[in-house]
Amino acid sequence: GGTTISAGLVTPEGEIIAQIEAPTREAGPGSALATLLRLITRLLAQAEADGHRVLGIGAGVPGAVDAGRGVVGVDVQNVPELAGCPLAAELRRASSLPAFIDNDVNVLALGEWRFGAGREAKSLVMLAVGTGVGGGIILDGRLTRGVSGYGGELGHVPINFDGRPCFCGGRGCLKTYVSGPDIAAEARQRVKGQKDSLLLTLAGGDPAGITAALVFRAAAEGDQLAAGLV
Repeated sequence: GGTTISAGLVTPEGEIIAQIEAPTREAGPGSALATLLRLITRLLAQAEADGHRVLGIGAGVPGAVDAGRGVVGVDVQNVPELAGCPLAAELRRASSLPAFIDNDVNVLALGEWRFGAGREAKSLVMLAVGTGVGGGIILDGRLTRGVSGYGGELGHVPINFDGRPCFCGGRGCLKTYVSGPDIAAEARQRVKGQKDSLLLTLAGGDPAGITAALVFRAAAEGDQLAAGLV
């Protein structure tokens, strides 16, 4: 993801044996690939120590992905250093294992369809809210990637044609209202002048310290401003 990379050892039945995560740019700007490879190396070592045989690697990446070629698209705003990266080949080279990549929410949709809330469903739509807003669509038992991998990009469906500008060049995209960073930005604006706000208290009195996670925490604790945002 644009903020965090999570990795796991998973059985063919979907059981998670081990899970680790790290900030996407743990080693500084442009270090997403290095972080990913480091996590994979740690898990492969753990698998070997525990007597597990790893059959392959799958990675979900924000933005459009050419899953057939194993290449990240050029429009990957949340992790721009991966734009155009032949990531599947990089993973194969680093691990000597079969490796596959796809859009992160396509992968999430497949996981829910195979193992989770979407089991036995013929069709489903997945919406994932985080650093951005992603989508995954399964129709009649097949993942729908669309032209150039953009089929599930529901975060860039406009919900207000005269709305906020989005980095994609459009206006009023869903992402600009409900993604984590946009929720936090809206909260920072609304909290100005609200000295009694629990949200501001949780942020140490500084609006700059407000994050989306803090908004949801404040809402859960009864803060009306935060609850309104949520």
